[in-house]
Amino acid sequence: PRIKAIPITGAGTNYGFDDGSGGFTSDYINATSFTDASGNIQLNATGHGMANGTALVLSTSGNLPAGLSKTVLYFVVSTATNSLELATTSGGTSIAVTGTDLGDGTPSYNGCIIHGTGGGGTGFYATYGVNTSTGAITSVTIGNPGSGYTTDPTLVVSDPGAAVAGSGATFTITRDLGGIATTVEWVLEMQHRNQ
Repeated sequence: PRIKAIPITGAGTNYGFDDGSGGFTSDYINATSFTDASGNIQLNATGHGMANGTALVLSTSGNLPAGLSKTVLYFVVSTATNSLELATTSGGTSIAVTGTDLGDGTPSYNGCIIHGTGGGGTGFYATYGVNTSTGAITSVTIGNPGSGYTTDPTLVVSDPGAAVAGSGATFTITRDLGGIATTVEWVLEMQHRNQ
């Protein structure tokens, strides 16, 4: 089973990146480049403000370095003022450079992430959008539904580094039970078949 939806039950406030003018943004932020830092992939991002353990996803105008993916959740490790390294688990080992492939194009990242711990599954994450004035969470888009969730995971809302920490957001979880139709889905399917 995977995560099908996470409806917002409480929007909270102060989530998202600091937009530089007292507001908030949940847009992807452009970085400078990927480089080789003693054999590990380093993302160079001036003044990113993200602490170790912050969850993020990546994108690029070209190709990501070998071993990285746009559909995988990463965690910040070895953070510095203008750079960070990536791991596949919070507090994990930095991802090593594969050969000399550091990708091409302009990389970008998004730390406005909701992910799950526990529940027996792996891989789930969603990005969230925010109100630019209040930082309230206004939308949730599942980036990877994950798999193997036999119970609801505990949701973790990653707040990527605004001056004031986000708080108050709450959600419910809807899991896809692996082909088991809900009552509403079954009624709609029967109506469709009987037409």
